[in-house]
Amino acid sequence: MTSRRAPRALGPTLDPLLGLLLGGLLQAACGAPTFAVDPPPPELPPRQDDRPPLQVAVDPAEPLPPEPVRAGGCGEVPLSGRLARCRKIPSWRAAATGASSAASSAFDGSTCTSWNAGGFAPQSIMVDLGASRRIDAIVLVPDMTPDGAVVHRVELSDRDDPRSFQSAHRIEAPMAADRPVELPFPRPERARFVQIASEASPSWIAWREIVLLDCSGE
Repeated sequence: MTSRRAPRALGPTLDPLLGLLLGGLLQAACGAPTFAVDPPPPELPPRQDDRPPLQVAVDPAEPLPPEPVRAGGCGEVPLSGRLARCRKIPSWRAAATGASSAASSAFDGSTCTSWNAGGFAPQSIMVDLGASRRIDAIVLVPDMTPDGAVVHRVELSDRDDPRSFQSAHRIEAPMAADRPVELPFPRPERARFVQIASEASPSWIAWREIVLLDCSGE
């Protein structure tokens, strides 16, 4: 008497094939699956860094002011044209990177002294005006060797926290030792803290004088 073998049940190797077949039939009947897509993010306003660089207030035929401030001895920074009628904003205290000299020497009203970071960019120097002030222009007198093209940022904060700087203006210009560079702002700004952040320069970062101007009473 011969015994009959029981039929084999579908093994685990066939179950995945059946699952794929059934899944394909369901997809064909119901259509392709759809997925929720997030809408594109709104366009952000341009950063303040995207403003065009400040223009140096000199004759385009003259890449640099003709006379250095120390040609006839040191003293106050001379102002030209419209800026000569503006009021110089006094500083309260100053701080800077590096340890070569006191930061206050760049804001003491005299080109006889200077601040030197003792190194190349990046460097920064900050002044506290003591209260929020209107600022229409800035005049920079570099103390640099060799002369050449530089990149600086003028950063402003109208809060009581000196760590809350927002980059406001970018400076890309040729500069030379002891030659004032006058930079009128496109519109008046308000700030208590002003920082000059240097990004590129052929020399160590140093300023003979930094002058902030209020032209509201001209």
